[in-house]
Amino acid sequence: MEEMISAAPFRDPARSLEERVEDLLARMTLAEKVAQLGCSWSVFLVEDEAFSAARARSMLSDGIGQVTRIGAATGLRPRESAAFLNEIQRFLLEETRLGIPALVHEESVAGFTARDADQFPQAIGLAATWNPQVVREMAEVIRAQMLAVGARLTLAPVLDIARDPRWGRVEETYGEDPYLAARLGVAYVQGLQGEDLAEGVAATGKHFIGYGLSEGGRNHKPAHIGSRDLREVYARPFLAAIHEARLRCMMNAYNEVNGLPCGGAAEILDDFLRGELGFDGLVVADYFTTNQLIDAHRVAATKADAAKMALEAGLDCELPATDTYAHIPDLVAEGVLDESLVDRSVRRVLALKFELGLFEKPFVAAEASDAPYQTAATRSLARRAAAQSVVLLENDGTLPLRADLQRIAVVGPAADDERLLEGDYHYPAHLEIIYRRSGEDAGAILPRPDETAFRAGPFFPPMVTPLAGLRAAIRGVDIVLGEG
Repeated sequence: MEEMISAAPFRDPARSLEERVEDLLARMTLAEKVAQLGCSWSVFLVEDEAFSAARARSMLSDGIGQVTRIGAATGLRPRESAAFLNEIQRFLLEETRLGIPALVHEESVAGFTARDADQFPQAIGLAATWNPQVVREMAEVIRAQMLAVGARLTLAPVLDIARDPRWGRVEETYGEDPYLAARLGVAYVQGLQGEDLAEGVAATGKHFIGYGLSEGGRNHKPAHIGSRDLREVYARPFLAAIHEARLRCMMNAYNEVNGLPCGGAAEILDDFLRGELGFDGLVVADYFTTNQLIDAHRVAATKADAAKMALEAGLDCELPATDTYAHIPDLVAEGVLDESLVDRSVRRVLALKFELGLFEKPFVAAEASDAPYQTAATRSLARRAAAQSVVLLENDGTLPLRADLQRIAVVGPAADDERLLEGDYHYPAHLEIIYRRSGEDAGAILPRPDETAFRAGPFFPPMVTPLAGLRAAIRGVDIVLGEG
């Protein structure tokens, strides 16, 4: 059997993408298919400061579609991260029947969210540069750093149009203008995916659609959008990324649009996204979307109901971990869910894995994986992007500074605090979200990794605060801090 699998048509890169997908799909059991629509947190595969084959056997025996965040959930440095990924892939290739490698997905809105990765201005700052080229160059850095550690899918860019400043995620967007967001979004996707996806990282446009226009600026509330605005404003950046950059992945929004939950409505994910906009890639769930069909949107009564609704709507993959989709085999067995819908989504997962060349190159050279991190060129680009992002709202003659100045006040709580210079999707600030603590570890989404190698930090990238920068640049002047 092992020899038959190793010589199977799906293993032959000379065959067409469709041939490889169909051959592999025909060999899969229902359990193996459903595994490809699911996901596992990377840190759940850790025990005693190392990858745990025993945990993998209990969780990944049928394979797995994706692994959630090594960089954005641990304190691993590039070489350690790459070695950990290699162990996960080696287990899947050697200890599962079909040997299908996993997609490891990460975050990278403003730089790869991983220890030692270069961090760039948050997206709203990048929008202020008005410079698609600098965004593309940033994405090329992200691509090189992700490729080095074997992460081949990122949950970026954010293509939402932000027109309500009360919304807490405005900083992740390119702002309020659909043309600007489209130009920067296309540049990001092109830089990340590259000319050949086999040498690139698949980008994910998010969040489809109408996110951020919700009632009261609340993250999960309904949005009411007319047909014309939906197409000419809110869908425009997505449409540009699909047709100009061949965006390979899409993530649903948490909100409803005109009464339809974005993660559970075929009218949105199938009819509008695929039918009208022409998207032909993979649709992944924003984290915990399927459970929100139960407890937020209240359109599903049980996890099984939520899984059926989401899969029928066209939500291919459940993230960040398999939960409701674990009920799919029972739904098929009971005759309430057609297996052809499972096959539809599995085809999309397998197609992306073949496009990325994962079957040919599942491993990375761990010993060289830190080479693209924190180089003179990447740090220079980050500085250039930061400088171009600065906006002077008004100048009363203070700038340029007079040569005879004796004293300068630098005012504000972020003036000398490297943590406050970071946005919500910078490393390590983002780790505070998934390991948020009240007291010690109460309320955490994940068990906090206390092992030395996996400890989540905080580990700040090298940066210069405004106060430190001014003191280094201006000599012989008394520079005082007023925290405010």
